Amino acid sequence: MAKLMSNRPGVTHRRFRSKKLLASFLIAVLVVLNTLTPASRSALAQYTPGIPTAVDPGTPSFSGQANPVPAEPVAYNPGTSMLQAIFNADVAAGGTSYWFDRVLARPFVSGDSNSSLFTRGRALYMYTHTPGTLGFAGSYAYRERPTDSGQSLYTIALSGAALAETTSQRMQFPSHASSLFTRTGLSVLQRKFITHNNVAIVVLTLTNTGTSSASTTVTVSSPIATTNAGGGELTGSVTIRYGLTTITPRLSGDSFTVSGTTLTRNVTLNAGQAITFKVQMGVLANEIPESSTDYTRFRNLDANTAFLTHLREYNQWWVDNVPYIDIPNANIKKMSYYRTFLNRYNYFDGNIPGNDFQFPVSLEGVTGYDNAIQLTQPMHMQDLKYFRNPVYAFGNWISSGESSKYGPFNRLLQRCRYRQRRRCGGPGFLSASTGTYGDLLLVGGRQGGCRSVHLARQHHQG
Repeated sequence: MAKLMSNRPGVTHRRFRSKKLLASFLIAVLVVLNTLTPASRSALAQYTPGIPTAVDPGTPSFSGQANPVPAEPVAYNPGTSMLQAIFNADVAAGGTSYWFDRVLARPFVSGDSNSSLFTRGRALYMYTHTPGTLGFAGSYAYRERPTDSGQSLYTIALSGAALAETTSQRMQFPSHASSLFTRTGLSVLQRKFITHNNVAIVVLTLTNTGTSSASTTVTVSSPIATTNAGGGELTGSVTIRYGLTTITPRLSGDSFTVSGTTLTRNVTLNAGQAITFKVQMGVLANEIPESSTDYTRFRNLDANTAFLTHLREYNQWWVDNVPYIDIPNANIKKMSYYRTFLNRYNYFDGNIPGNDFQFPVSLEGVTGYDNAIQLTQPMHMQDLKYFRNPVYAFGNWISSGESSKYGPFNRLLQRCRYRQRRRCGGPGFLSASTGTYGDLLLVGGRQGGCRSVHLARQHHQG
């Protein structure tokens, strides 16, 4: 019979003999289990460190250049801008080669399709690139391809026997690409680039390598510029996909004339003689008035001056916007500059009215998904906050706000925005705008966003 027991006033405990019996039973069971022979117990899995042989892919062999980063042309001086000093030295050496280009130079590699073209404008670029054809062959894009099938921007052909590319001479740089084509008695050196304001230019040097005079007709064709605009120019009109904007291509060349829907020029060279000329297409948009200005400016320059002008302006951008990085491991140093290049390469600044692409924004791989993904915008901002011009990270913030408002990534986005402002400062009223995107509406809604980007640009400029 149970006993009632109390160890302090007002508290009663009931103790049952059955509890003792239960405890004794459990102890007995444990004793029996522990006395069983090992053979009667199930085997326990044994952990072996390392990758199982059956699924081990092995360790690949890595190889690369002995000196992956070319030497800087100046000694390090912590008291000045290192990139500016490097740039100045390159200009003084003739301005035909720049250190940032040399760091990221990409030669032809056997088996590599090399279908990406590094040079691009603020909105215009090649989604795919066909390097074995003169001109900008492949699929051009303005934010993305206007059509699913893709179209070349323009191509160049020479009459006579077919040209063959000497692939060992193919080189890509962030600012431009160069390649060499030959046939019996003729060599054609091509240098091509796209300016910041979307002017696609090809500079050709034709050399007669034969022993007698030779002639050829150079023909330029474009699927998007087929209307004679007078003055040796072809034009057209293209509605960008989803009706985002309309572009007006203007195509011309040094001493070229309109022949139907193409441009042509006859060239005659004596033995050993060479000639250099250029072809340019301006991809104009009303919202980027600089595209018209740049087309006219580069059209009026001679071919070599146009090339050197672009190299200087493209590489000046690095000086103005990114920090100099020096790391003992040269491979990691090169990788850091490549990542910096990718941040520029995947950036779209179309200034398109509306709430799609009115602000500059990073795209998720311009030759892949080619759109702005909200999840990865904060990740882009983590890199872009180190650019001296705050508009690059700031544009991502406002663009994301326009797209996702109070979306699931808003907190991460604002955290990155806060870090970006701590690093580069900005207009004072932005201090109150880092909580949520909605706070931006306090400074005027979408117009406030435009004003914010405009003030960020002004802050950077002075």
